Amino acid sequence: MPAGPGRTPKVSDRVIEQALIANGGVLAAVSDWIKTNHGRTLKYRALQYRVSGSKRLREVQGETVDKILDLCDTKLIEMIKAGNLGAIIWYQRNKGRHRGWGLSALHNAVNQEEAREILLDAIRKTERIFPDAPEGSDGQTRELWVVPSPPA
Repeated sequence: MPAGPGRTPKVSDRVIEQALIANGGVLAAVSDWIKTNHGRTLKYRALQYRVSGSKRLREVQGETVDKILDLCDTKLIEMIKAGNLGAIIWYQRNKGRHRGWGLSALHNAVNQEEAREILLDAIRKTERIFPDAPEGSDGQTRELWVVPSPPA
């Protein structure tokens, strides 16, 4: 429908598609991008309605989010290979549940030394998966990164 007096021209699906791709499928950012790049205001709710009502826009949003997740997975694997303990623990806890990993093992640890051993075991298993992963920047082995806290 053409814009009448006092009406702003409708933002095309093609513009919304470009905005979805440029902004990782995040609708709040898409709305801002359209205003900045096309000078048109498309409120969040209206954008949400447009995307949910269009099979093509839903597909583009899903594909875009999947690409961002793939990028995150790639960076996470790089961090794991570099020996980043936080990344190792996060991956084991979130992706290794079917193998018995998760917070329950740490929560069930009787003391700090037992929790330390659980974490060291996770590191050893990761080292078998990524044997060429470098040591820490200080030259210490990954095993020394997990140390008990000093006595209170």
